[in-house]
Amino acid sequence: LKNFVLQEHVERNPNLQILADTLTEYLVNRGESSRGVIFVRTKALAQALSSWLNRCENEDLRDLNARPFTGSNTSELLGGTSQARQECIIQLFRSGFVRVIVATSVAEEGIDIPECNLVIKYNHVGNEVSTVQTRGRSRAFNGVSMLLAMDSVLERERENRERARLMEQVIEDIKTMGRDEFAAAVYDCQQELLISALLAEKAEAARREQFKNVPFKVVCPLCRKVSIDHTNMRTIYEKYRVSIDRNLLNQIMLRPYCDPEPMDGLDFVGQVLCKGETRPGKLCYHQLGVMIKHKGVPMVAVGIQKIAFQLETQAELKQHKKWKQVKLHIKELNYDDIR
Repeated sequence: LKNFVLQEHVERNPNLQILADTLTEYLVNRGESSRGVIFVRTKALAQALSSWLNRCENEDLRDLNARPFTGSNTSELLGGTSQARQECIIQLFRSGFVRVIVATSVAEEGIDIPECNLVIKYNHVGNEVSTVQTRGRSRAFNGVSMLLAMDSVLERERENRERARLMEQVIEDIKTMGRDEFAAAVYDCQQELLISALLAEKAEAARREQFKNVPFKVVCPLCRKVSIDHTNMRTIYEKYRVSIDRNLLNQIMLRPYCDPEPMDGLDFVGQVLCKGETRPGKLCYHQLGVMIKHKGVPMVAVGIQKIAFQLETQAELKQHKKWKQVKLHIKELNYDDIR
């Protein structure tokens, strides 16, 4: 992304050229009172796109003073935007000094961004709720909401709009119901949801039992020399996957964060790099995850896209993009593990 932002003549990228033309038409040509929000999928893209707008050859686009606007639940080192900085950006947006915000979905979830003339979803759609929320962002006079995206993304947006239409239709139908009829409908719906939840819970329990005694190792996918046995893996809040193997601390290198921020009651200390050898004398340095402190105890929290799984029944390593794809059983951390 950095190379992408810094390369010359990046305006020739067709997607960026369309974006530039759109901003020129709806913001530059409509005076300093116009404002715009661009929604993107990732924090990295929010940073890259705002950097491009502030460094491109078009002076009118640079004068829009674009700013990235991301969630506050991630440190600024990892692309997050602190709550104080969020408030500062919104004030600059209100004053007109900043006329474009490049935001992740955080701006659709209740953040008070003022009225704007233009809302663009840049190759990204959420669900039908976010479609309605995004539409509400362009509520200024002559406001415009648009999607710049590939065909697959456009198809998801069409589905969202149809779901939003059905949702609005259901709301109108509910308004015509009597009190007793509405209460009965709610009860029936609750029973269906309860049965579905119980069946899902039962299926999950069966799945966990099936994989409860399956041995595995978490392995560095680059050097394959550093590993964590399944008996030393734990979860924290069923969210973070950590190693309680003290020997692992001798096989990794810590790259500390300059200004670590706590989250979920955990202290995030820095990046964890593997010190296994890819060949004699050549260290791996593959990032395995982050170092955290839980109740003062340092642990390595592994990242799902940074590791691989080794099973006795499979010769090849298995990698996943999301933890929910991992069927293997990992116990929750308890007091005996850290005392």
